Amino acid sequence: MTGTRIKWTNRGRPTVAAVGLCAGALLLACSTNDTTGAGGSGGTSGGGGQGGSAGTTATGGAGQGGAPVFHPGVLVDDGLVARYYLDEAASGQDPTEVLDAAPEPLPLPLTYVNIGVDENMTYTEDSAGNRGLAFVAAGHDDRASVAIDGTKILASLHGGHTATYEVVANVLGVSSSISRLSHIGIESGHNLSLEANSLTRVLVSMNEHGVGGVPVDLPNIGRVVIHAVIDTSQTEPADRVRTYVNGGKLPIVVGTPPLLNEAIDLGLGRHYVIGNREIGERTIAGAIYYSAIYSTALTDEQVLQNVALLLVDDDTPTDDAPP
Repeated sequence: MTGTRIKWTNRGRPTVAAVGLCAGALLLACSTNDTTGAGGSGGTSGGGGQGGSAGTTATGGAGQGGAPVFHPGVLVDDGLVARYYLDEAASGQDPTEVLDAAPEPLPLPLTYVNIGVDENMTYTEDSAGNRGLAFVAAGHDDRASVAIDGTKILASLHGGHTATYEVVANVLGVSSSISRLSHIGIESGHNLSLEANSLTRVLVSMNEHGVGGVPVDLPNIGRVVIHAVIDTSQTEPADRVRTYVNGGKLPIVVGTPPLLNEAIDLGLGRHYVIGNREIGERTIAGAIYYSAIYSTALTDEQVLQNVALLLVDDDTPTDDAPP
């Protein structure tokens, strides 16, 4: 599959992304803006070219007259609940909140520890111009968080059977007590959480249980796009949790899948937190560049579409981007 976009922001970064999607354990930017419909090799279903249909095998499709899989330049919004580009400030700055780009925006107040003096969390902008929240060390209290009672997050996810977390991060260190990337919980609970307890494993938790852990060589991947997809309506237990790293679906090696049609139970008194839990002590070392929540289970094709865009640029894709 191939998607091409040209993006300008008001920070003056023209970006051309021509990404051939190869759904293996690590998807890399490759290929050209070819529209003949050749699919990826060695992965899941290949995509049709312009006017073609999606292929049904890893060799891809080249059909005529079908709808293209990708909509170049557009992130999937199917079931979007909240989207945080984490680009409110440049390196070394400390704004007061993280902005939500989704409808009915729900900003996240920022909690800094020792702000201005040996601070652990601050905004960063990498050499490619991607902005995010940087954490100096794992296991600290800094966070972006909000209570979700009465909010769209609780209304959209509680009692449902599907959800997707989408995160762009560069994880260099974690707490052995389980660092959080994108998290809903109360105190030490894990109602719905994307997390890591080592530099070789990403975990998904739901309803206080580990439901899927996958092997990932986090420090050697660098900036990476991670998806955790839950769909408890799936008949096969192995299909109820899917975890992707840069678009490649990875095998689950630890955890017990949710029960058939098990509902997501968020309860009351919970917080949504980026980079921690509400009571702290669970930061990563590294940076989180982007975080989004969906009430739907994104498909393989939707995951690949967003990965193609986010790998190139995870900041606000309009002229309304922060200066």
